[in-house]
Amino acid sequence: HRDDLAEPELRQALDLAPDRVEVRAALAFAAARQGKTDEARMHAMEGLRLDPDHAALRTVIAMVGLGADSAQRARSLATLRNVLDADEPLMEVLTLLADVPVVDGDDKPTRTHLTRAVKLTERFGGYLPAWQLAVFLHADAGQRDEAIAMARRAVARFPSRPEPCEWAARLLADRRQWGDALSEAQEWRRRRIDDRLSIDVFIAGLLLELNRPADARAQLARYEQQISTEADRRPRHLATWVNALVSSGEVSRAWTLISGRLDDDTNWRQGWISLANRVDAQVARDVLERVTPAIGRRPEDLLTLAAAWNALGRRLNTRDVYDEAEQLVSPLANDPKWSVEAMLILGSVAEGRGETEEAVAKYRAVIARQPDNVLAMNNLAALLATQPAQAAEALRLAERVAAAMPNNADVEDTLAAALMASGKHEVALKHLETAISLRPDDPSIRIREVRALLALGRHERAGTRLSAVGSLLERQPAAKELHRLDYAELRREIQQASARARDDL
Repeated sequence: HRDDLAEPELRQALDLAPDRVEVRAALAFAAARQGKTDEARMHAMEGLRLDPDHAALRTVIAMVGLGADSAQRARSLATLRNVLDADEPLMEVLTLLADVPVVDGDDKPTRTHLTRAVKLTERFGGYLPAWQLAVFLHADAGQRDEAIAMARRAVARFPSRPEPCEWAARLLADRRQWGDALSEAQEWRRRRIDDRLSIDVFIAGLLLELNRPADARAQLARYEQQISTEADRRPRHLATWVNALVSSGEVSRAWTLISGRLDDDTNWRQGWISLANRVDAQVARDVLERVTPAIGRRPEDLLTLAAAWNALGRRLNTRDVYDEAEQLVSPLANDPKWSVEAMLILGSVAEGRGETEEAVAKYRAVIARQPDNVLAMNNLAALLATQPAQAAEALRLAERVAAAMPNNADVEDTLAAALMASGKHEVALKHLETAISLRPDDPSIRIREVRALLALGRHERAGTRLSAVGSLLERQPAAKELHRLDYAELRREIQQASARARDDL
């Protein structure tokens, strides 16, 4: 049975037989799988009082203990010391957990804690919670590669258990390694016999990231009625299904499912608008045209919708699309509460139209009101970097923004543009490498890297990097048309440079 449907029957059974350990165990597992850690812990502890040797209940305690705060861990540990031997795996796991500091709800393990966790997997190799602890602590410590490697070892170590596959799939997805995450998720699905809908929703999300909307749609089509029925309780499932439909070009069908929810929930409004950034430009226009008349006058929604129209304008390069953005946001430019956000969008709209002086004026107006507004400074620096006479000011602004916002892909990209405008292409390449590492799927950053390499005369390296841009554009139907034009232009330039080099030989 699915946990959420079986739970009422289990509670009724508990009322009839409060001393039945198996009922407590079933309720504990059901609560744990639904993320109800406090409830799972309560049922497990009650069950252990009845049967201290119950293996399943011990496993629940170890599993849910990973999500507890320090005080709860200490209480669980104190209680379990009365019923478990000190050298048992569960006690070892919980003892280590109790030693890990928790700051603002997050585990903060040290290198010593990680070493102890690894040793637990070596000492108790067949004990799943020991592996879970080691994987999660490495992830919490920011050592994601080590966490992924341990999760994959657990997948092999426990060939019938679905949990290690889930750990690996989610960690890989966090690293945007979509293909590897998909492989682990498919194995997770094979091993899990219940609640496959949740796994299929996860898989569909990965397929969408891999630009396989038809496969994502097929993954969820069998659940359409269930997803619709359970939408209030499991909104993420509906959101993924709607995404799959829109990405497959079925905008009308998706709109039918979601339109009735827009008035009452800002998340649905914002979520629908965000779909425009993920799909082909003409499909995106359909998405935005449907929601614009229904959006109401909430400033937050108007700003989000205007930004989406502006982004679409960059892709289509048509004035009427920019007009939509301007009409939505212009009334907010005189509202003190929203004027800065409105002026930033209006500046970007002017920039997209090629109205450089107007865009510069808008960004300078924002900076006059908020001298430390890094977005306005970054946008202004990027714009000034396209004007040779303004290269020095562009570099000053970009360096100021980079000092305030280190390790930001947009900021590093703008700084690189300003450096290139100042003739410092070698230094610019270092910042572009950082930007690419932070956002590897952004074609605009990679295109700038190719331009920097060409400026340095490194044509062979530029050609290699341009090939990566081409592969990226093939996987991104929503990529701006300008990127495709830049790609074609750079390809011709590299071919011509290669031909000249052969002639010189």
